[in-house]
Amino acid sequence: RRPLTPHETMVRISVLVASALACVSGAAAFAPAGLPLGLARQSCRTGVTDVSMGKNFEEKMAIVGAVKERLSSSQLIFSTQANGMTMKQVNDIRTTMPEGTTVMMVKNRMFKRAVGNSQFEVAKPTAVSSSNMWIFVDSDIKGSISAFKDWKKKYKKETGINNGVLDGNLYDDKQVMAIGELPSKQELYSQIAGSIQVLPSKIAGLVKEAGAQKTSRAIKLAFAPDA
Repeated sequence: RRPLTPHETMVRISVLVASALACVSGAAAFAPAGLPLGLARQSCRTGVTDVSMGKNFEEKMAIVGAVKERLSSSQLIFSTQANGMTMKQVNDIRTTMPEGTTVMMVKNRMFKRAVGNSQFEVAKPTAVSSSNMWIFVDSDIKGSISAFKDWKKKYKKETGINNGVLDGNLYDDKQVMAIGELPSKQELYSQIAGSIQVLPSKIAGLVKEAGAQKTSRAIKLAFAPDA
């Protein structure tokens, strides 16, 4: 086998550096808030499914604490199978989610520890597969589920949502999708505002109609023949 030319050597080094940088940036993007970047780098060498796994006790506890903090502001969480995902797919779902929604991959044991004694504790029995991707939703539930559906359709994923938790209740795939069809908070506000605007005009119309009926009755009584 002939030795590489200087040009071929530089090309190979460039490819390796580019791959390493992509791995680091992707892993760091999915590390829980407050997690040291070095931990995300350590996880890169074993691929997407190992992001946010932790190596020693201190790192694992840091991940648990970060997940707990994320849960504290979440209204809804739901998961999907992460097996077989590419880094491109993972980055894509992260960037398409609305503001306030976070995507993480957390080892089942650490996830169970994080949700303990919280409204999301009912999700413990669902954290059983080898690799789960969790989506934490602060406020835009409809937008987040819609983004997930579009992502699933784009990559033709057969697996959908495993389970979701809202207000301490555990829901399956179809139920979570149904929740995504409900009006958003902003849509409800708009409907209420519209009803409030329509209400005065309706009341005015009823008053006007009642007044007209009284006037008509008075005219009839005035011209009625004496009994």
